[in-house]
Amino acid sequence: MGAARIALVGCGKSKLDRAAPARELYTGPLFRSALSYALEPDRFDSVYILSAKYGLLYLDEKIEPYDLALAQRDRAARVKWGRLVAASLDALHYRCPLDITCLAGRPYVDALLWMGEGYFFEHRWSLSAPLSGLGRGQRLAWFKQRRAA
Repeated sequence: MGAARIALVGCGKSKLDRAAPARELYTGPLFRSALSYALEPDRFDSVYILSAKYGLLYLDEKIEPYDLALAQRDRAARVKWGRLVAASLDALHYRCPLDITCLAGRPYVDALLWMGEGYFFEHRWSLSAPLSGLGRGQRLAWFKQRRAA
């Protein structure tokens, strides 16, 4: 059996002003585009949301709005956040190889990578970040291009 294909969708600054399921709380166009892409049939086996405050979220997990960006936190806090996310993934997919696609900004990708290649190797995980190095407009265009294909 091959690796489970996992999508990690980065949260967004634009949010509802009330508690809601994670998939509904974030309202920005970049988040909406990333989630829509990740949920296309047969693209991924599981989709989760990366939250700067809550870590790894189920799509229908109800949460309160917040004002926190991972980029605002220092490196030690981001490393701790990355470990929390990795522990959550490990608990959900215990001892399963994972092919993880991170559809999020650099602070989120870096926080996961700072754990080191050994962690991913030991867990039989791979991590790709197709949006890495792209600006906001380029990311939106990336999703639009793939939806048209």
